[in-house]
Amino acid sequence: MATLPAGDIGRLMDVLGPVFPCLEPVAGVLETGFEGAGAMLHPIPSLMNVNKMDLGESYDYYMEGITPHIAEIITACDPKRVAVCRALGVEAMPLGDMLVKTYKLEPKIASTALCLLGAYIAMQPSFDSNPLPLLAALSAAVVAGIAYTMLSYCKNFTAPSVIIFHFSLLSTVCSAVLLLPSFVVPPLPVCFMLLMVGVFAAGGQFLLTYAYRHAPASEVSIYQYAGVVFTAGLSYFAFGEALSGSSILGGVVILGAIFWVFESQRKSSGS
Repeated sequence: MATLPAGDIGRLMDVLGPVFPCLEPVAGVLETGFEGAGAMLHPIPSLMNVNKMDLGESYDYYMEGITPHIAEIITACDPKRVAVCRALGVEAMPLGDMLVKTYKLEPKIASTALCLLGAYIAMQPSFDSNPLPLLAALSAAVVAGIAYTMLSYCKNFTAPSVIIFHFSLLSTVCSAVLLLPSFVVPPLPVCFMLLMVGVFAAGGQFLLTYAYRHAPASEVSIYQYAGVVFTAGLSYFAFGEALSGSSILGGVVILGAIFWVFESQRKSSGS
C-alpha cells in the first residue's frame, strides 16, 4: 500500500493496519501501480476483449478472456514493465514469479515428484510378493516425516545441540533393543566402518538440524534426495562399482529438480 504524497503512509498504516494486518507499506505509488500483477492482467485482456464489451457479451474474464494468444501478448509485454520499473528505481518481480508467489503455485510439489521419479529410476526397486519390506519402508518414511516436522517445530525454542543429543540417544536405545537378542562382536575392520557410519551420520544430522533452524522444512527436505546421487557417486569413485544408465538418468532428474527449487527460492528471496 502507498500514499500520495508518500510521507503520509505512516498515518494511513496507523489507521488501517490494525483493521487489515495483511497490508504492507511500500515506497510509493509507482510500486503499487507497476509492481502488481494487475498492471499486466487487467489492461491488455480488457483491450483484447473490447469487442465483447461493446456487444454486451458475458464472458469469464480469466478463463475465456485470456486466451493462449492473449497470454503470449502479456508475456511479451511484461519484460517492458519490469524494465520501466527498474529504470524508475522500483524493484519489480516478473509476472510469472509473482503469480507463483501469490497463488502458492510453488514448484516444491512438482520437484518432489521429480525427485521421487528420479529415485525410482536410479534404484529400480523390485516389488515382490512379500509386503513386509514395503510396509517397513513406508513406516520408516512416515516416521521420518513426523520427526523432521517436529524438528522444524522445535527449532524456535530448543538449541540444535539438545535436539541432536536426544535424537541420537533415542536412535541408540531403539537400535540396542533390536540388536541385543542376537548381538555378536564384529571384527575390527567392521567396527571401524560402523564407527565411521556413526560419525558421518552424526555430522549429517548436525548439519540437517541447523538447516531446519534457518529454513522451513518444505524447503530443506528436497535436498535430502541428493543422498541418492551422493551414494551412487561414492559407490563409483570409492568402491569402483559400475553405474547403470538408469542410475545416471535418475541422478540427473534429482539434481535438476533440486536446482529448480534452489533457483526458485533464490529468485523469491531476491538474492
